[in-house]
Amino acid sequence: MTTRDLPVVSRLEEALRELRTVTSPEAAAALLQRTIVAIGGRVVAATEQEEDVLPVDVSLGVGCPKVVVASPLSVARLHLERHLPQLHEDFRAVAARLRAQGERS
Repeated sequence: MTTRDLPVVSRLEEALRELRTVTSPEAAAALLQRTIVAIGGRVVAATEQEEDVLPVDVSLGVGCPKVVVASPLSVARLHLERHLPQLHEDFRAVAARLRAQGERS
């Protein structure tokens, strides 16, 4: 990790701390999408014909499917390729747990 990575790592840590406080799948999806934008990506509807898409649905099942776009040779793309898989899994698990809790209520 370099000093250039520190703002991204800080933002990821902040997002994971905030994830502990979300109370709905909608809030989890919104936080994930804000985090992606903070790292330098763009979130677009999966139906949009965008180039340079990272094919991960970051809607977490809330609303229409959404994917991430980042320029192929950008630092943002490198960070997203490195961190998005685990970040998405963490957020997906929380959204699923919240959804299950809502169904039991």
